[in-house]
Amino acid sequence: DLDCIKRYPWELEFADKQTYEMCVEAVRRDGMLLEHVKFDELNLTKEQLYNLCLIAVKQDGLSLKFIKEQTKEICLEAVKQDGFALKFVKEQTEEI
Repeated sequence: DLDCIKRYPWELEFADKQTYEMCVEAVRRDGMLLEHVKFDELNLTKEQLYNLCLIAVKQDGLSLKFIKEQTKEICLEAVKQDGFALKFVKEQTEEI
């Protein structure tokens, strides 16, 4: 549940039923936990998906490697947080 994730964010991987709030809490603490988000079970809106990914890359730019649908904004934030995230940008532009 959410209280457990607040204390132990890495437990997200083992949660029977994830919620958007649980996932946000986990990636806010460790962006790399985006790897354990069960996107297929969550049924997120595009806005929720974008926000979750943005929170993750702002915390750890390397979490970009777990994002399938990358936007320019998400890529820029990831690279700003960690320059090494550039290697995970699918479509590099002059700006990125």
